[in-house]
Amino acid sequence: MADYFSPRVDRYFASGVLLGAFFAPTDMARADLMAFDVSGTLYAANMSTQTIEKISPTGVHLGTFASGLGNAYGVAFDPDGNLYVADYSGKIHKLLPTGTELGIFATAGLVTPRGVLVYGMEVPPVPVLEAAIRIKPGSSSAPINPKSRGKIPVAILSSTTFDAPAHIDQSSLTVGPTGEESSLTFCDAAPEDVNADGFADLPCHFYTQTAALQIGSICIVPGK
Repeated sequence: MADYFSPRVDRYFASGVLLGAFFAPTDMARADLMAFDVSGTLYAANMSTQTIEKISPTGVHLGTFASGLGNAYGVAFDPDGNLYVADYSGKIHKLLPTGTELGIFATAGLVTPRGVLVYGMEVPPVPVLEAAIRIKPGSSSAPINPKSRGKIPVAILSSTTFDAPAHIDQSSLTVGPTGEESSLTFCDAAPEDVNADGFADLPCHFYTQTAALQIGSICIVPGK
C-alpha cells in the first residue's frame, strides 16, 4: 500500500493486519501506482520526478529504472516484461525490460490517464518461504495420539532471515493432511525461543481431532 504523501510503502497480511513498512527511502519524493514483475521486484511511478523507481523484493531502493516520462502515474507489465506507463498528461509510454523507452504506445482518447491494465497478464506467483517447525517443543520425541481430544503444540521457528512472530499471519495457520483443516486454536501471546538458538519462535496450538492426522499421514502446516 503506497502512501501518497510520502515514499513509504506498507505491507499488510491477507487479513488486513499491518505488517509494517516495506520500504521508506529518503531519496524518493513519493510512490504513486506500482506493479511487480515476475521476479517480485517492485516498480513505482513517481509523478513528481517523472520517473519509475525500482525496489528489490526485500524493500531496498535500487534506484531509477526510467526517467523523462512526463506525469508518470500508473504502471503495468505485459507477458514479455515490457512496462506500460500511464502519463497523466495524456499518453501511454512503452518501455523495454531494460528501461529503454520504445516510444508512445497510445494517445488517442486519452485525457488524464491515471492507470493502465494489460489484458491477459498473469499475476506473478507469490514467493514461497519455507520455515522450520517443531512439534511438541521441549520433548525428545513428538508422538501424536489421533484419538486425543486435546491440542497439538507446534512451534514455527525463526532464523536469521525469518522472524516468525512478526511475519506470520496467525489466522492463516493450520495443521492437517490437506492443509485445509481449521485446526488452529491459538498462538501464544509471548514468543519463545523453543530451540535455544537465540531467535524468538512462535508457539501455536491445534485441535488434534480437527487436524485429523492418522498413522502414515503427512502433516502439512501452511500459512502466510
